[in-house]
Amino acid sequence: MTEVKGVQCPEGRSLQAYTPPPPPPLEEIEMHVFMHCEGCARKVKRSLKGFAGVEDVKTDSRMHKVVVKGKKAVEDPMKVVERVQKKTRRKVELLTPLPPMKPEKKEEEKKEDEKPKVEEKKEEPKMITVVLIVHMHCEAYTQQIKK
Repeated sequence: MTEVKGVQCPEGRSLQAYTPPPPPPLEEIEMHVFMHCEGCARKVKRSLKGFAGVEDVKTDSRMHKVVVKGKKAVEDPMKVVERVQKKTRRKVELLTPLPPMKPEKKEEEKKEDEKPKVEEKKEEPKMITVVLIVHMHCEAYTQQIKK
């Protein structure tokens, strides 16, 4: 190995010709889930406990961040997101890796633009009163429902 100004390059190549190997693929998923207490963080962690492909789950209720480790989980992160949404009934945003963008259908947009729009009469919605009986394990739920 040659040494150039304290940097070692394999196979005796110069520093300019040396390119580092690509980083290994990520084996973790990072999500944003609203958690206002440790009980909520435990619920999110428990929802992924028996899920196939999940090796480890770390939650941070202050930063509202969940990190899921596992090779199979990284292959299809949307399944993990759907599982958390289904089990905890919370909005989940996938931070990394970003889901692939779906190609937009331009043909449908053109067809919609060509159709003349008919004015519809809008009726005012009727007021309905609903009484909720909800078990709340912490005060934050009460404040959130009042909003």
